[in-house]
Amino acid sequence: MPPTRSAPLPLPFLLVLVLLAIAAPAAALDDETTATPTPSADAQPSVTGGAADQHRAQEESSLEETAAPDERDSHAFNVRIYWERGLNYRFRQRVRLGGVVTESTFFEENATLNGRIGLKLGVDVAGYLPRGSVPHLGTRFDLRRALVYTTGEFRFLVPILFKVDLGGVGDELYVSDVYLWAQDVPYVGTIKFGQFDAPMSLEDLTGSTNETFMEYGSPVEAFAPGLKIGLQIADHTSDGRATWAVGYFTDGQQVDVGDASVSVARVTGRATWLAVQPRTAADTLIHLGISGSYVLSSRDRIRYKSRPESYLAQDLVDTGDLDTNDAFPLGIEFAAKRGPVTLQFEYMASKLDTRDFGNAYLDGAYGSVSWFLTGEQRPYNASVAEMGALVPRQDFSPFAHTWGAWEIAGRTSWLDLSDGQIRGGRMVIFTAGINWYWNRYIRILFNANLAHTYDGPNNGELGILQSRFQLAF
Repeated sequence: MPPTRSAPLPLPFLLVLVLLAIAAPAAALDDETTATPTPSADAQPSVTGGAADQHRAQEESSLEETAAPDERDSHAFNVRIYWERGLNYRFRQRVRLGGVVTESTFFEENATLNGRIGLKLGVDVAGYLPRGSVPHLGTRFDLRRALVYTTGEFRFLVPILFKVDLGGVGDELYVSDVYLWAQDVPYVGTIKFGQFDAPMSLEDLTGSTNETFMEYGSPVEAFAPGLKIGLQIADHTSDGRATWAVGYFTDGQQVDVGDASVSVARVTGRATWLAVQPRTAADTLIHLGISGSYVLSSRDRIRYKSRPESYLAQDLVDTGDLDTNDAFPLGIEFAAKRGPVTLQFEYMASKLDTRDFGNAYLDGAYGSVSWFLTGEQRPYNASVAEMGALVPRQDFSPFAHTWGAWEIAGRTSWLDLSDGQIRGGRMVIFTAGINWYWNRYIRILFNANLAHTYDGPNNGELGILQSRFQLAF
């Protein structure tokens, strides 16, 4: 099993306890097991729309926004628990403040908590054919991830989105996204607080559940910040054409994606722009983005490494711990989408000033193309400049002679972790993929990888055949 690294998580665990305490009455107050159906979410997420809309679309949440007529005049505590693409819950309380003598109403407002409980499950199997000094791995089978999460919205005067993600990655207990996300904040747009992906890399922010390939490109795995604990402010223009985000972060729990540095603090920012903005989902879209970060590490532990885009494999390129106090990662993004075809490219790098080896510059890039043979179009959420979750036009049903959605894809990635006396190694990977989407919840991924490593601790080639069963609802 690949090595893991973890750090204490007082803030996320505190948020978990608070949110679980809020949701605890559901078990005892199940006075209504069904609810009025909410509007269908079969349509693809919009290429415009606010952050709250994007949050709901990305998590496929079916949150109720309005109360039933008999509830609007009630001061009682109301609970609804029902099943719709997951276990949904809804709590509502009418809050009223009035005068002691006159009994006049000074203040009256609804407090609502809407959410859903879902599951993310991935199981991987892979076979490896090595040559040279690359480790012999044989055939491996393991749990990629199993996470139970709740996501939703608390609304009292202002809307607050939340998410709690708990479970396991491999054989490690894992706390993923745990955050509160305030909307419509004057002058700054949104404020996000907790543990979540720092704003860097289109592929990383899109998320593994919605990613085209089984694993991120090797430059993303090496240089992207991954999950961090911090505070972020972000906003987008009213026409959905440009976004920006900036945050202050420190280390959270890191398992499998993101740089391996031990950082006391980092400031990370991202800005994007739609150079070509589509009027309909079928029109051409061109996304441009740039991101940068300043990483402070008082322990002199800056480190970059990557597997050959296969979770069950070992790290084949690795700088080891570098004796430097700071690093300056940067990233450039490009994506173009027209109909069922999507092109994507990212360049990522980090500039270092090490005590032992002087100045160093490490970098990498990937380019990919994907095509939905069944005509679907990859969604794009303009409010946060990320790719969204795909919903097939037709579900897989042999009895109805429908076969879900089929996607073919290819990617080339290159990663250079050697410069001067730093000999972390260089790696080039070619990947071909076929994805079969049964419905909005289930997909099966097939990847064939060929990795070539040189100028480092592992020199040779590694052929990989791997597959994943993924369930997410």
